[in-house]
Amino acid sequence: MSRARVPLALVALVTVVSVVSCSDDDADRLESVAPSVDTVSVNFVCATGDTIALKTPAGKSAWSVRRNPNDVITWVVPSNVTIHSIKGKSAGEFPVDSAGVQGGAPGASFKAKVKGNAANGMYHYLINATCTPASGPAVNLVIDPEMIVPR
Repeated sequence: MSRARVPLALVALVTVVSVVSCSDDDADRLESVAPSVDTVSVNFVCATGDTIALKTPAGKSAWSVRRNPNDVITWVVPSNVTIHSIKGKSAGEFPVDSAGVQGGAPGASFKAKVKGNAANGMYHYLINATCTPASGPAVNLVIDPEMIVPR
């Protein structure tokens, strides 16, 4: 008999839906799967073996993050990584506006603000970035994390 695994993102979404009247335990669970952070480090390493990680300032996973309407979020990268764009998978699908620098140069962060009228839910978005190693060709990558907007 085959058992399908429940994706962590689905668990996070179900938790977000129950946030309206959540207990401390529910809030702790939500924080563990989708931390509320204003900074995400995009740790893209291109060397003999390419690696990618999204981390909070405390070093926790940031593949899913939580931001409220009107909250600012900044994606930071090392000096050899360039963020070309951050956008929703479909036009208009990612509810953020520019709030400053929008990448475009090695080491330049990407700063956005969640729209005040953003509907609650889970938003998949794409980070298009290039890593330039000390030697060899640049490596382009499209990263597919998610943001949860609770109301």
